[in-house]
Amino acid sequence: MAIEFEQLTEEQVNFIWNGVGSKHFFIDPHDLIFKEPSKLHDFLYWRGGNEEDKIKADLIFYKNCKKKCYEHRGLARIFYLSAAWVYYQTLKLLGKYAFEYGEKAQTWEEIETRVRGYPAKSRLKRLVIRRVIDSPAIH
Repeated sequence: MAIEFEQLTEEQVNFIWNGVGSKHFFIDPHDLIFKEPSKLHDFLYWRGGNEEDKIKADLIFYKNCKKKCYEHRGLARIFYLSAAWVYYQTLKLLGKYAFEYGEKAQTWEEIETRVRGYPAKSRLKRLVIRRVIDSPAIH
């Protein structure tokens, strides 16, 4: 059975959390109010799985962000809901470059190995994404 978020210590969560966006990725938006939803989302991406698991991770992130939005009123709520929608759409478009496709991690050690090996992998992913963004079809 795959490891669950609730099994992690605070230290382990902080080890895998890379902010809203990514410190290893060219997109690194401000945390706003979405710090906690992004911690679970980062865990789900590191744990990995198949395309269905990625879609679920993104939907869980969006749902949890909307919950945080409704803790606010008026223009703040509208702003945060808009930001949550943009983050969600960005994940749908670019998250495939960060998600760990393959077998779900079963243990903390598997997740830790993935995180420690990521910087080398992310250089290649950044090159691929840069080509996608710079392609004429995007402009």
